[in-house]
Amino acid sequence: MYRFTILFLLTLNINYATAQWDYGFLSEYFFGRKPNVRSQAMGGCYPAFQTESSVVYYNPAGLQIKKKEIAFQSSYSSPYYILDDAKYIFSGIAYGLNEKFSIGFTFNHFNVGDISFGDADGNVIGYFNPIRHNFALSLNYKLPLGIALGVNGNYFGVSEKVIPDAYTMLADIGLEKKIDMVKTKSQQHRICFATALFNFAKSSITYEYPYSNSKTDHELPQICNFSASYNFDLMNVNDSTGLKSHRITFSSQFEDVLNSEFKTSIRLGVEYLFYKMIALRAGWFNTTEYDYGSPEINKSNLKEFTYGLGFILPLDLLTKNKTPFCFKFDFVNLKQNSLSNPFPFKMKNYNGFSLSINYQFK
Repeated sequence: MYRFTILFLLTLNINYATAQWDYGFLSEYFFGRKPNVRSQAMGGCYPAFQTESSVVYYNPAGLQIKKKEIAFQSSYSSPYYILDDAKYIFSGIAYGLNEKFSIGFTFNHFNVGDISFGDADGNVIGYFNPIRHNFALSLNYKLPLGIALGVNGNYFGVSEKVIPDAYTMLADIGLEKKIDMVKTKSQQHRICFATALFNFAKSSITYEYPYSNSKTDHELPQICNFSASYNFDLMNVNDSTGLKSHRITFSSQFEDVLNSEFKTSIRLGVEYLFYKMIALRAGWFNTTEYDYGSPEINKSNLKEFTYGLGFILPLDLLTKNKTPFCFKFDFVNLKQNSLSNPFPFKMKNYNGFSLSINYQFK
């Protein structure tokens, strides 16, 4: 019964409403698992300098796709703490309409899995399967002075199976500025500054309770982030393919839920890319947590080191654009840390996989 109580608090947590965002409500969907596995390996940092559709989850201004380039990405991760059957799925596609406009469509799906609930004697009397999903349409426009503006329009839904399904609309906005500091035949130094505000209109979601004929409004989290990244490329001037290069990327990010006293994060990440084919990644983050007034049991912050690998097959470079495809595969396998101490259950490692395909139309 104790295990069920923890599962219930992790997944449902909609029994009360407050004037601000409820800490536990939807916290993991918006501020936990990341659809970009590269970012997850780098402490959850904003994945700057990448043309991937999942970048809109971090900042819609990052969706800067080349003209006539199409970018597809899909990722899968599991489990969710002690919920071994839980899974998080992301899919997205983006296209560069011209030199200034890019458009993207993405889908997030967070499925907790079948959760049993029982009576006071421990007998299972039913199941429910909490699901959150989000459809987003993203637009990006390159402004003068090298600044990019991006917006997301989201259609978000929650299905708990024990109450009627609920849906709402929300919008995000972001800005990004990339600066080429030094660019020669053998070296390139770039920096990127970005900021984003998610749910800037302070949207909420309304639940209807079938047995009491009552409704409850829950304000969705309003998240602000600031990012800074540095990218250094070292290239071989005698290499006509452009493959014989080395790249180091450093990223940092600050995140804050504006309508909550908790959930503030500092994130750091680094990536080394060898010959544009093998990527080694590492990161660290520190997130403040709510201890529910029991610091002797629950943690007030969560610190974690992260790491992962990436493999790239740049057919466009290998064939000198005769086959204009680029395939990317990213992977993480990370130990999960609990938010309470001691924690009575053993948790499996968190695994994430991602496949990205870019194609350049001629």
